[in-house]
Amino acid sequence: MRFGSWQFRASYHTGDAQVSPISELSGLAQSLSLSGFSSSADSLGTDTTGDFYQMGLSYDTSTHFVLAEAAHIHTSAKFFPSISSYYLTYGYYFKDMTVLLTYAKREDKLSKAVNEIPLGINGDLDALAAGYQGAYAARSEDDLTSWTLGLRWDLYRNTALKAEVKTISSDKSNTTSFQSETGKVFDKELNILMMGVEWVF
Repeated sequence: MRFGSWQFRASYHTGDAQVSPISELSGLAQSLSLSGFSSSADSLGTDTTGDFYQMGLSYDTSTHFVLAEAAHIHTSAKFFPSISSYYLTYGYYFKDMTVLLTYAKREDKLSKAVNEIPLGINGDLDALAAGYQGAYAARSEDDLTSWTLGLRWDLYRNTALKAEVKTISSDKSNTTSFQSETGKVFDKELNILMMGVEWVF
């Protein structure tokens, strides 16, 4: 949908997904089901229905432009996180060059574990509860913030040089986006420099 220099878009998608079963979860789910804790067993399922929501807005003139987009992913599988993300970009045209500044954010939301296994009755139930709660506690989630400064130089009609500096940080200690060697201390911050050539033939 376009109104002059403004453009708006929105979309919704849904579908079924079958994730390959995780052997540890499958065994734990079977033990829970055999012990009568069906809600806990179901909460470890990996087959899911996913919903994707997206909204975007752009404003473009001969001198500058603004881009904004937000998206949300929700699944019916309790074990997987819901993901929300958005970004905002401002760009300025200067002759054959374009300067861009982008702020982006991603936040995951994890569901809580089902609390139906009684504790303190016997050691087997305590061990089963510990295994179930441990599986939920071991899940990873992202809470990422990034700033990006980019430059594009249209050198020729079919050739452009591009450079980008990005800084990414996470507020979560169990993020999936950063991996560090065992025993190494990592502050969950990352700086990236990227350069490239875009050529259309």
